[in-house]
Amino acid sequence: MEIARSKQPDSVIEVPLSHGRVHALRVATPDLFAVTGSFRTSPAIDRGDLLLQQLVAALATCGSLHHDPFEMADLLESRGAALSIESESQRVTFSAQACSADLPLVVALLAECLREPRFDADDFVTEQARLIAELEYRAAEPTAMVADGLSRALYPPSHPHHQAVLAEQVAHLERFSVDDVRRYHREHFGANDLCIVVVGDIDPWMAAAEFDRHLSSWPPRFVRTHDDDATLPDSKQDLRIAAPGRENFDAALGHRLDIRCDDPDYMALWMANHILGATFDSRLVAAVREEQGLTYSIRSQLTKPCREYDGHWQFNLSSSPDKLEAGLAATRAEIAKFVDLGVSPQELSAKQAQAIGAFQIGLATLYGLSETMLFGAERGWGPGYIRDFAGRIGSVTVEQLNRVIREHLRPAELRTAIAGPFAHV
Repeated sequence: MEIARSKQPDSVIEVPLSHGRVHALRVATPDLFAVTGSFRTSPAIDRGDLLLQQLVAALATCGSLHHDPFEMADLLESRGAALSIESESQRVTFSAQACSADLPLVVALLAECLREPRFDADDFVTEQARLIAELEYRAAEPTAMVADGLSRALYPPSHPHHQAVLAEQVAHLERFSVDDVRRYHREHFGANDLCIVVVGDIDPWMAAAEFDRHLSSWPPRFVRTHDDDATLPDSKQDLRIAAPGRENFDAALGHRLDIRCDDPDYMALWMANHILGATFDSRLVAAVREEQGLTYSIRSQLTKPCREYDGHWQFNLSSSPDKLEAGLAATRAEIAKFVDLGVSPQELSAKQAQAIGAFQIGLATLYGLSETMLFGAERGWGPGYIRDFAGRIGSVTVEQLNRVIREHLRPAELRTAIAGPFAHV
């Protein structure tokens, strides 16, 4: 398609592609640019498709039908350029950084990797072994242990946030072949809700035209509609995971949320989490760690928001064996207090200013700027997301905030996963 051009912009522009859109911004970084992007997929989680998608993404940068791995590496490294392709739960992301003069070449190579990877059988064996090793390493890390355990307590096996146990994941990976990789790529890699962000010393319309030239004939693939099953697994007991050799305990508490990123109350929910436990001067840190000395660390987070399915509110803490139970009790008490008493106008105003400042600092690099723009583009927040963030946060009122806290934070529904040396308690 022909890309319509107007004068050089001083803000983000959105350029439609044949199958997707480009958000572009010219900034004062002489001779440099960064690209981030993603497209939607629909892996069947309970069949191990997410692991298969990770294999496809890893192999996609191991050469294409037009350039073997050594040729591609030489083309990129000789120019100081880099590109990567990674898997997320329902999307595949890609990124590249290079000198502005090399944008046409980098876009062409990126398109080759996405559309025509070579999928060499020997590379498959290498990446399969590497991914199994990564899973084994993660399964031995206590923070990951409790996060994955909590996911199994909150979501059924078919949900994108469900993390299967290590043995099940390894069994899936060992069953896959390079033919499965090729099939998954053929069926799932396409211009589905394709979002591309390019920032730097570039002509936005020229950049969009390059992407359209290489991706206009890349067809969308079938994307299954996700059934957001709200059914919780049966057990309500705390999940205890043995972590031999550890001296301390890690715990994750959480419950499901029935709100998505396109909900009018989402920014108020984000602000509530920011105040409760997202920063070092949050409520949880001040009360549980600093005042009572019951944890080494404590924080809260919302699962990465999306438009297709719900997530959960999660609270993580690390504690010594003799303070574990007291730390968990104090955490629950502070969460309940947050719900009962809410937030004052003065506290909200101070935290809004803090959040806006942190957001702006995150835009200081090309990578941070492009990642933030992509985050907004994927969620349908439009090309003005980085400009509008301060206004969206500032528009949250104390009445809305306290209502959202009461409606969505439910201490009685918290489930808990704990990892550590249980012989010591």
